[in-house]
Amino acid sequence: MTTVRFFSTAALRPHEEVDGETVRWLPAWSVVEYEDGRPLVGTWQSKAGARRTCWYRTADRRSDVHALHAERFGDEPYWVVTLPPAGDRHFDVEERDIDGAVVARRVWTFDRDAMPAVEDEFDAAGALRCRRRYQCIAWGAVIGLEEERAPAFRTVELGRPSVFPIPELAGEPYPCGGRVGAARIVEVISQNVCQGRYGVVAKVDGVWRGGVATLAVMRGGLAAAARRIVGLSDPMLASELARGLLEHPRQQGRAFEGVVEAYPDGESIEAIVARGRVAPAAAVALAVQIAGVLRRVTPVGQALGAIRPELVYARPAGGVLSLTGIMHRGPAVADSVYAGEAVLVPPLFPTDFGSRDDVAGLAQLVWYMVTGGHPWYGAKDVRWQVAWDDFQEQRRQRQAWTGPAALAGPLEEAIFAEERPDLDRFVAELQTAVGVG
Repeated sequence: MTTVRFFSTAALRPHEEVDGETVRWLPAWSVVEYEDGRPLVGTWQSKAGARRTCWYRTADRRSDVHALHAERFGDEPYWVVTLPPAGDRHFDVEERDIDGAVVARRVWTFDRDAMPAVEDEFDAAGALRCRRRYQCIAWGAVIGLEEERAPAFRTVELGRPSVFPIPELAGEPYPCGGRVGAARIVEVISQNVCQGRYGVVAKVDGVWRGGVATLAVMRGGLAAAARRIVGLSDPMLASELARGLLEHPRQQGRAFEGVVEAYPDGESIEAIVARGRVAPAAAVALAVQIAGVLRRVTPVGQALGAIRPELVYARPAGGVLSLTGIMHRGPAVADSVYAGEAVLVPPLFPTDFGSRDDVAGLAQLVWYMVTGGHPWYGAKDVRWQVAWDDFQEQRRQRQAWTGPAALAGPLEEAIFAEERPDLDRFVAELQTAVGVG
């Protein structure tokens, strides 16, 4: 009997099996054909377009598969993966060319987090050619590599590799595979040792929906101010899919708590601006829509704190942006984190548009839409990189306005002045500047 199963990697670890309907949400996945309950062949592929065909065997089942491979896939190189017994972390991989000849053989040893630890590389004759030792961290980054190469096998420090080793078999970075309620974490957006934001997928009313989880190590739960934001509801605020503690098959000795929000329809402002700048009138019109949400939901004395390009979603059509939602809970959860002595690197939000004042946040959003730049950072610093550290903050300095002169006054007052205008005056001045009422 032949069946098809789905996994997040080609290593077929039990906790990496996923529902076939969730595959389109994963950054990489493997579709595996089973014959009489045993894996026969799988196709691993990624959203980036990478692909690998893997034929499976075990120590007691080593029949040659080349004729079957050629019949199904034609002239395509492939791997033959010998699956280890349960609990063993060694995988034997034969790399074969289009004729079925073994080009190289590698034995991979994975650490407890299913990240690559040791790679033994053999030549076609079976002689050890090289041994590499990787230093990985649980969330999927390699921070060190050393190599011993024949014939001398002297240890050479190589530093951080530019390409992640064997992504086909490497485990999902922590906490991917974990759940918050019914939502499964499928992708890391940004994280540090105390908090993180993750892509998730959850089934809502029988339909799979994508969303984002914001998780944090919180002492005593969400602070009162954060609970007020998390509990807000409005047609233009993203819906909540789940809330609670992270449950993960490989717990790291630290309890993460958080919320899951559904991605609104449309696209993030960050994605829209990546394709091209927004016309001033359209940017101001969207700001008016956002201001309407703020008037309805902002508690007295407490900013929403979510007016950021990656959290505001809109639908573009005919040069007009229609607001579809704001993902408002993440900043509130992040503000509640107990950081202790930890350095929060990298930041949760890749663009530094955060402001505890929603008027300043809205002004920065308009600045970004119209210019594609940032009021405090140069073009090369707009998006915070994984290598961000405290020294990057020293680059912060006031940038020149490059948009229409009429918008300069309202935006600069809202962003740079010691006393900012209130929301109604700011929005009215924006409308006057672009000639719309």
